[in-house]
Amino acid sequence: MTKHKNRKMPRLAMATALLVGTVFAAETKAQTTFHVDAATCPGPGTGTVADPFCKIQDAIVASANGDEIIVAPGTYNELITFIGKGVTLRSSGGRDVTIIDAGPVADPGTALADEYRIIKSDSFSNVDDGVPGAGFDAWLEPLSWTKHPENPVIPETPVGNWDHWKSDPFVLKEGDLYRMWYATNAEGSKTQIGYAESMDGIAWVHHPEPVLLLGIDGEWDDEDVETPTVVKHEDLYHLWYSGRGEPEGTNPIGRPDAAYRIGHAVSNDGINWNKDLENPVVDVGPPNIGWDWLAAAEPSVIVNDGLFEMWYTGATIKLRSGKFFLQIGRATSLDGTTWEKSDTNPVLRLSLKNGITTPSVLYNEPDYELWFTLYDEATGIPGGPIGYATSLDGISWRISPRIALSKGKFRAWDRRGIFGPTVLLDGDTYKMWYSGVRIDRRGIHLAIGYATGSAR
Repeated sequence: MTKHKNRKMPRLAMATALLVGTVFAAETKAQTTFHVDAATCPGPGTGTVADPFCKIQDAIVASANGDEIIVAPGTYNELITFIGKGVTLRSSGGRDVTIIDAGPVADPGTALADEYRIIKSDSFSNVDDGVPGAGFDAWLEPLSWTKHPENPVIPETPVGNWDHWKSDPFVLKEGDLYRMWYATNAEGSKTQIGYAESMDGIAWVHHPEPVLLLGIDGEWDDEDVETPTVVKHEDLYHLWYSGRGEPEGTNPIGRPDAAYRIGHAVSNDGINWNKDLENPVVDVGPPNIGWDWLAAAEPSVIVNDGLFEMWYTGATIKLRSGKFFLQIGRATSLDGTTWEKSDTNPVLRLSLKNGITTPSVLYNEPDYELWFTLYDEATGIPGGPIGYATSLDGISWRISPRIALSKGKFRAWDRRGIFGPTVLLDGDTYKMWYSGVRIDRRGIHLAIGYATGSAR
């Protein structure tokens, strides 16, 4: 569902329950332990066991990198920020009895900002524009990613080629072979899905033509097919994708993304695909209401104990501002065709810019890990950065305050934006492929890059 104004772009479970444990700097041994107990309010306290701080923020202010803050059970009515410090914050009693409640604030949920705010960690349903993740056990520290020095590993091809632009990769590793499906098109043309193979994830050999084609004229996906995700289950490959058509009247507010829905195809070899006769298998919500009534797109699917689990982007309009807004929902299926949306949708949202999109989910037992892209309607592209969230059930997520991957600097191939990550764990190394955008006097440049991160 990625777009541009001028184009068609295509674990660690912790033994003790943590309330909010995060490390902003390199991990270091705790130097000082501060204590916080709401029962001592209104006295400020000094942070010792005998005289704990009344407020969590007071402990953060007093702390230094490497320190630990232990919070006693209770409700803490405050808006906290780590002010860039590398400290660990944990509850002595667990998530069920230790609550941070910032109440109504002007701009809650500003993860990925310099100052991270957590609101209403005991409940999301009563908070407008809040961060979901009702009570949680632990933060996983996000990886430190290193971009490949020879990026992009899959560059654009000459203007006019069917695969001039490449984006939204998905990578599956089978044995020693990396297999990639990606969105591709010629500038200004309709998007289709291409395919490539690699022995190292860096040097790729491309299939000479698209492997998933547009629907015939008049079908729901006759305009674009893109953002693939692939699962091999019981010797059969399943592919889900975003599809869009432009029949009269499908777009109530004139936005082309409104028609995006999710399709399904199967294959014996991952190259020759048969589309599902029941397509689209995930449709938009009821018109003019709900969180995904304008689009249901950009799926990420895994199989867990025989159950297909999908996370996808839903689009709506914010009533107060009238702005396009993206969030992430979840659905489950027993066969890959019939899906049931979660009644807690959206399961992940972030009130920065125009929300978040392009989820990529990895199940690293017992944790679900999810990478997403921050979307900015002002630029017309989901320009990043790429963020990170974790969950124990795939429903209640906690967003890390640290950016996972940032766009490039001046003159870099990905300086205008990054989006559409796909991540796999290969031995002890996390590997990410992602889309990068650069715009110069010659036009738009869209290619695929590669980054690695060490496992925890």
